[in-house]
Parts: sequence; C-alpha cells; structure tokens
Amino acid sequence: MSVDDPFFSMHLVPTARNNIFLDNSSDEDDIIAKIWQAVEMADRNGSAIAICHARPHTAAAWSKVIDEVNASGIQLVPVSSLLK
Repeated sequence: MSVDDPFFSMHLVPTARNNIFLDNSSDEDDIIAKIWQAVEMADRNGSAIAICHARPHTAAAWSKVIDEVNASGIQLVPVSSLLK
C-alpha cells in the first residue's frame, strides 16, 4: 500500500501488502528463483503475497515449478483470502 493506508483502515476497507514481485526480470531462471523465495517467505511467515504479470516468460517459469510448489505444502490462494 501507500501513504493512503490509514484512509483505508479508517474506512474499514480490507488491505494487504505485496511481499515480493516475481518478474522484475524476464529471465525464467530469475523468475523461478523469486518463486522459491516467495515459497520460503510464506513458509517462514505463514503467508506471502507475490505478484507477477501474465507474460510468456512468467507463465513458462510457473509451468516449470508449479508441481513442486504444490508438493511443497504451500497453498496458493486468492489474495482476497489474505486481506485484513
């Protein structure tokens, strides 16, 4: 969020903060490394909000690791379930 956080809280608008951006780079290996960083963050903290774009390299990176991510025990959920 931004400096407007108090406004949203005051008006009871649910908010959440992004913890990691997955595809600053278009390199698949970099994106995969960020995905695993997000998995570790979620495991350590109980949740993590990771955002990315619907780009070809991002989709390719996800397709390479999605089965392993699911097998890791991390549950992928809509961000709406993490709003406070």
